[in-house]
Amino acid sequence: IGKGSGPDLTDGQLNAPMRNASFISGCGAPDSMKVTVKVAVKNGRAVGVSVYPSPPDAKVASCVDRHVRGLSWPSSPKMDSFTTTY
Repeated sequence: IGKGSGPDLTDGQLNAPMRNASFISGCGAPDSMKVTVKVAVKNGRAVGVSVYPSPPDAKVASCVDRHVRGLSWPSSPKMDSFTTTY
């Protein structure tokens, strides 16, 4: 308590692994589908992922979730979160 655990990751650092959106169509999402992904990152890994395709599609959501959990971020002991929409 009272000790800093370092700076938060920047928006650029958080969004960098998600820039290549080809995995969205690779998961079967048609171009007309909107996909919102909320991610919590700690120690360089996704520790929480929520995927909201519109219209809803459980197969697309599950595939995107698996992909995002396989990505890596710069390691930081702090919990950072962000939302990306495709």
